[in-house]
Amino acid sequence: MTKLGLMVRLIVALSVAGGFALPVQAEGRDNELINEPLDKASKQFLSPSLPLPLSLSSQTLAQNPIVQITNVRLEETDTGLQVILETADGELPTPTTSISGDALVVEIDNAVLTGEEFEQFGPAEEIVFVQVSALSSNRVQIVITGTDAAPTADIGTDTAGLTLSVMPGIAQAGATDEPLRLVVTGEVGTRTDTSLRDIPQAIQVIPQVVIEEQNALRLGEVLRNASGVVTTTGRAQEGDGVYIRGFGGPFNSSFLRNGIRDENGPFIIADPVNIERVEVLKGPASVLYGEVTPGGTVNIITEKPLSEPSYEVEATVGE
Repeated sequence: MTKLGLMVRLIVALSVAGGFALPVQAEGRDNELINEPLDKASKQFLSPSLPLPLSLSSQTLAQNPIVQITNVRLEETDTGLQVILETADGELPTPTTSISGDALVVEIDNAVLTGEEFEQFGPAEEIVFVQVSALSSNRVQIVITGTDAAPTADIGTDTAGLTLSVMPGIAQAGATDEPLRLVVTGEVGTRTDTSLRDIPQAIQVIPQVVIEEQNALRLGEVLRNASGVVTTTGRAQEGDGVYIRGFGGPFNSSFLRNGIRDENGPFIIADPVNIERVEVLKGPASVLYGEVTPGGTVNIITEKPLSEPSYEVEATVGE
């Protein structure tokens, strides 16, 4: 064998031996890591003999046990009412209170009802309703509703249960008064109860309060409050002459009574005692009411009938 051949065989043998040696060395290192003994902390954590730590919910239940409410009683007192919650054992935690409208709401945590929900209407004067019900998450709610205002309560707890000394609330004067909103409506232009600002025509409404303050005795006196309207006082049997934008006269054909055409409007409704309001539509309205004067139309709205008779007497003395 030549020296060259011997050298080639030697190089190949060393390459093969080195290739197999490296994996064996790596495998041996892995076995050392796996067989390495666990530290003390890991052994204590995995040891089955040691107790596991309690969860947060378990600690909470251990510190605040659930108290069972076995009975609910109401007792009327001189100042109002007592709501008594009786427990089997244990003291109820101090509840939280809130106001919702005319109702006092009391909520108790870590408590359950052993029986059905409790309800009673009118247990005391100025107390409308009392309700005791169970909520989710082991809570009990007490709702005490007053007549005009939310009641107030003094809370007392002991080992036998919880007592609410309830007193009726005092309604604040003007607290529930809503702001006055006056919307003037008319029917003469659309035959519907529509706000005047939504009607694209000149309409003027004379309400009853103006008629009463004016102390008007004739329809002509009422119509003097409308712009563009001129009235003339005639004899009693003729009625008042009404001119709207220059058109009209004593026998004006542009009078309506409750939306219905009335040829004798000035004569039949000369006395404004039972008039609720007077509506004046200015301008032509024949497309709505047929043959009427082009100056305008007067719609007289009378008071509606009452379920019971009503009487009113007024007198004027002097000139």
